[in-house]
Amino acid sequence: MDWSPSYQCSFLMNSNALCRFIDGKTLHPDYKFSESGVYFAPSFDLLSEYQEYVNQLPINDDPEIFGMHHNANLAFQASIEPKLFFFSLEHFGH
Repeated sequence: MDWSPSYQCSFLMNSNALCRFIDGKTLHPDYKFSESGVYFAPSFDLLSEYQEYVNQLPINDDPEIFGMHHNANLAFQASIEPKLFFFSLEHFGH
């Protein structure tokens, strides 16, 4: 059986989204997890630098971090809207 790192990732995770993060290339200091460069693994010296980096990250993760197109967020919002509406009616409506 082939237990190469790529096979292990595929076997254990069975998810392209997770395999993007579990890869040797992510260990390079200049690696970016997204095309925009917003998401990367910082290597700072001070805790305050890490806190500043985390605080500047978007509150809602952009689909690009998961390798998806920006329209994925629109599709998610469209699918959740009716659920929220009916939940509100059921619990707060008369």
